[in-house]
Amino acid sequence: MITFSNGYKYVPWDDREDDNTKIWHDIVRSDGTTFSIDWSPYSHMTVAQLERWVALGEPARIGYSPLSEQDLAFLEWLNENKNDETLNDKFRQCAEDIFYTQGLEISFEYWAYDHFLLSYHGNS
Repeated sequence: MITFSNGYKYVPWDDREDDNTKIWHDIVRSDGTTFSIDWSPYSHMTVAQLERWVALGEPARIGYSPLSEQDLAFLEWLNENKNDETLNDKFRQCAEDIFYTQGLEISFEYWAYDHFLLSYHGNS
């Protein structure tokens, strides 16, 4: 469990089945209410990721996949550039930079389809 200065507590727990184990990411607020963060069930969130998630306003998933490190990086970039008139021109380069620096084996097109197009068309 990790406790934050805002009173939040991160309480991950394992859901063990015969063939796999998935991690649930629960947050307990200072008033005692509990909710789950929609993060990958196969890795714990780091302190830095949790702090960034809170700073971003506790975002929910983008598309039908749970949130990831790449989603946090993209949301931070988007927030920093939200008033930029050339945002559309910079969008693709930013996303590609995030994927190349993370060394991911996934294409930008697949990620954009997964996270934006499916959500936009109501298939999330």
